[in-house]
Amino acid sequence: MSSQRKKARVTTKTTIDSLPDEVMCMIFNRLHEYDVKSASQTCHRWNNIIFRSNYVSRLKLKINLKNVEAVSKSQRCYRNVKWAVYDQETLSMWGTIHPKITNNLHSLEITCTKQQSTPSTIALISESVPLMTQLRSLAFIDNIRDTFDQDITPTLRSNSITRFKFISNFKIRVDMPELQVFEGNLSALSTPDECIQQPALDKLKELTVSRYNLQSDASLNLQISIAAAKSIFRRLPNIKKMTWDIRVEGAICDAICEMCTTLEELSFDYGMNADVNVANLNKLKHLQSLRLWAIRFDRETQFTDSVFDWSKLTQIEDIFLGYEVRDALKLPRSVKRLEVCIDSDNEESVIKTITNSAAHLKELKVVISDRDGDGMDYDEPIELLKALSRLKHLEVLTFYQGLFLESSFQRMKAPLVRLHKLRFYDAQLKTSKSVREIQGMSVSSYKFRALKKRFPKLKEPEYSECSLQPDIGSDSEYDSSCLSDSDEYYKC
Repeated sequence: MSSQRKKARVTTKTTIDSLPDEVMCMIFNRLHEYDVKSASQTCHRWNNIIFRSNYVSRLKLKINLKNVEAVSKSQRCYRNVKWAVYDQETLSMWGTIHPKITNNLHSLEITCTKQQSTPSTIALISESVPLMTQLRSLAFIDNIRDTFDQDITPTLRSNSITRFKFISNFKIRVDMPELQVFEGNLSALSTPDECIQQPALDKLKELTVSRYNLQSDASLNLQISIAAAKSIFRRLPNIKKMTWDIRVEGAICDAICEMCTTLEELSFDYGMNADVNVANLNKLKHLQSLRLWAIRFDRETQFTDSVFDWSKLTQIEDIFLGYEVRDALKLPRSVKRLEVCIDSDNEESVIKTITNSAAHLKELKVVISDRDGDGMDYDEPIELLKALSRLKHLEVLTFYQGLFLESSFQRMKAPLVRLHKLRFYDAQLKTSKSVREIQGMSVSSYKFRALKKRFPKLKEPEYSECSLQPDIGSDSEYDSSCLSDSDEYYKC
């Protein structure tokens, strides 16, 4: 080989300094945020890549009294800032960082811990936010339980914000034409009474109606009139996802079904009253996913058995049912994925709901509660395991929590020939081995008996954060009469 070729090979040697900025960003993405900050001190180039390019969007700066002066003098282009306000001194920090730092922000998260700080902070940001033209995400959260004595309702305006979260019982209004995601009190989306022409929120796709105070029972109810809520719904022509963390009455559900016909996902995370006319959900022609934590029965509520018949909701494919759905539901044949929460009080009705869906269900997730609510004392879900054989089309089965024995799946009377995924999260797996034998034993080596016979397509189960427990006694203590003598361990 000539000396010129050798020289060329030496001069073209690749080092980390020769890597382009894009590749360096890929390397930094593999590091923890704290390690990225350490890497920024390595050299000027790395510091510039991390803090003066778009890569800085990955990092979030927490403003406090110790660093606010240094931040205000820094040449770094911060994109994401967290700011906690708890007295006048921390409130005054805003004047130090605005507008030099705030003009570059993409996201701002503010928390208030004192009642007197909330009005002043909102007044401050209502003046500043319209000038922050790069701001895309704004969150304001306080932990104030008391109500505020307000003479006026301020309006937060922005032509750039697309995501806004406002958790407070301080009343505001929102004027954000680019808003796509909102979480907070529904009244924030209302318009003044004198505003005759109400502009549509054309770009709002996701709405979460949350409690203004997580510690107050009063906040479980809607804080505006039904007429005002309907007026807001009319302004949501393209809404796709709606989540309710407060009580949903029949009139509100009816209004949603009448006016929000573009909905694809609907969640009642606190539950719905039993006076809801379930049949009206048929008007949501695009609805594919429905989450329901509870059906709530009040003494004054008038209801019929139709609240339990969902069979005509033929467009829904994904349903979640919480612990407080304590009656069996008749689900539509369109449901492919079902998630249920099961405890000693609702076990019988949940199993009936599952078996009612046996002919069409493809994915089932079961969250199992323990007896005492401390996450420690579980029973084996015997009746549920026996009922699994009826789910002939089931392909994916997931258990979250619960107690399982090596012999658990021998309780099934027939195999599920289509099932190819079996998952366990945070479950307790009881083994026939002694305490000494399971020390150092990996959960992935746990063996269920007859698993191959019950699930012919399954390669091996998946375990995440599960624990092994020695079995004190024999499997005969757990109704071994239903087990087959011919069943053997499934060898992966």
